[in-house]
Amino acid sequence: MIENKKITTEDLVKQADETFMNLIKSNKYKDILSAISNLNSFSINNLMLILSQNPNATCVNSMKVWNYYNRKINKGEKSIKIIAPVKESQEENILDENGNIIGTKDKQEYSFQINHIFDVSQTSGSPMYLFKCDTQIINDNFLVLKDALERIPRGWTFEYKEIPDNTDIKSYRNLTEFKVIIKSGMPYEETITALITEIGGILGDSRMRNNFKGLTDKDYSVINKLEFESIAFAVSNRLGLPLNDFDFNDVAKFSDENIKKLKYNVELIRSVCYQMLSSIEPALQKHLKEQKQAGLNDNEQTKVNTQDEQKQAVTGEIKSNKPQNKNEVEQC
Repeated sequence: MIENKKITTEDLVKQADETFMNLIKSNKYKDILSAISNLNSFSINNLMLILSQNPNATCVNSMKVWNYYNRKINKGEKSIKIIAPVKESQEENILDENGNIIGTKDKQEYSFQINHIFDVSQTSGSPMYLFKCDTQIINDNFLVLKDALERIPRGWTFEYKEIPDNTDIKSYRNLTEFKVIIKSGMPYEETITALITEIGGILGDSRMRNNFKGLTDKDYSVINKLEFESIAFAVSNRLGLPLNDFDFNDVAKFSDENIKKLKYNVELIRSVCYQMLSSIEPALQKHLKEQKQAGLNDNEQTKVNTQDEQKQAVTGEIKSNKPQNKNEVEQC
């Protein structure tokens, strides 16, 4: 940990790199993915800085944002230092062919500064909405989550149909028809997990892969698999889904050079998770609020009708539903 005096942005970048290296070599890759689950709007460098200064942080904001939510920083709390870009506009002369000034134009330049943030646990005041999801919420609101996930990858359709029980396959992608096939009749949480896995793969495949140049097909396959499983873990963790099937122990065996390269892939993982959760969370949050306002939680007939619709969805009888407006994600 860097001492408070004379800290520079270069110091913080170095601290972020060291934290990433140490976590990987200590077989704590899942800690990084868990941080991505809750703090996916932050770059991987800032995620590492948050983890190194407050490993238990789950929802962080600046003092200004906390004040907006009528929450104050508790006395004696120490801020978490992160790096933030700063855009500066400078006037630049326009010269003619003889070097004479004939006008001016604005030139945008970027630099970095140290920002100070605090976790929700370091604050007190008005109650704060915290996103919560678990298997019970998934079971009760399956269609909402299913629809939110299906809207994420543009140009893809989803089909729920029988897949032989004598295989371990629960889902797959038809790359020529841009179609995702999900095994019908699975429990709701397994269906959501399958959707997360396939959609994470679609989004991951669509990103630029400059660091894949020169890799063998085998190397590409290994890192590709790690990315997709990591996305599935981070999103599933945020939704409270079972995580028993995920094993990342081999990551700790990477060489130092490969760990440095892995940081690029983890940034991609974070970015895809952010894209997915920015669709899932507002949809579920909006639905739960509407339910509460309308008193639907106490209406047994509505609950029965919803369960019937959800059963039809996983048996292939419902393939799409009406679109919803995408709301802004709340802070936590």
